[in-house]
Formats: sequence, C-alpha cells, structure tokens
Amino acid sequence: MNDLYEVKLCKWSSQFSDRYKNAFFLFVFLLLIFVIALSRSNILTVVCTGAFCGAIPSLWLGLTCKMRVNEKKDTSRIERYLSNAFHVERGGEWVPKLPTYLYFKTQAVRVEGSFVVGPRVTILKLKKVLKPESKRAGWR
Repeated sequence: MNDLYEVKLCKWSSQFSDRYKNAFFLFVFLLLIFVIALSRSNILTVVCTGAFCGAIPSLWLGLTCKMRVNEKKDTSRIERYLSNAFHVERGGEWVPKLPTYLYFKTQAVRVEGSFVVGPRVTILKLKKVLKPESKRAGWR
C-alpha cells in the first residue's frame, strides 16, 4: 500500500491507441510547421510558435495515467466526484458530458480493479479529492 494514490503514466503503447487524437495533433503540428516555413510575416510566425507551444501542455495533461486506489473505500467517492464534474457513465467508463465526436477516446475515466485510469489532468484532480490531507506538526 506504499504507492496508494501515486500517479503513474501508462505504457506508451496505450498512449498511441487513440488514432483520432494522434491524427488531430499530428495534423495541427504539421499545419503549424508548414505555416511557419512559408510565412513571410514575423507576426504569423510568432502566433504559430505560440500555438505550437500552447498545445504541448494539452498533450502532457491528456496522457493516460493510472492511480492505485483503495477499491472498497474510494470507488463511490470517485463516482460521486465524476458525476459532479460534468461526466456521464457510458458502458462502464466516465466520459465528458459532450457529444461523442467532441472528445477523445483517451479522455474516458474508468476503474479497473484497484486502479483508476484516465487522462492525467482528471487523475490529478481525483488524487486531491481522495488523498487525505496530511496535518503539519504545530499547525491547527
């Protein structure tokens, strides 16, 4: 139980399982590179470079992660948090309350035994909800 609530990245093979997400970001990055290469305007180059750099955190926070949880105690808290955080349950997975074509397959959150698997940003929020606050010595 030493690694309870520790967030770990899933295997890289699972990161590339969502073809739509991979194609989307590849298209965006190639388009930005193409515009930068053909641009004669400095402002357009700056805007495209900013868009390129702005997409990197989105990719990082969208990586599929897993976190070990206490299966008996935390499952109901996870479901309660996700239902309050604009998610709906579809086929055993919690997905954003959006039409299917507006979110990536890897944005689904699911409980697999003693692990919660989903995008890094959602798993980090779940960690804050589930992990008990540590009390500092001397502070009340």
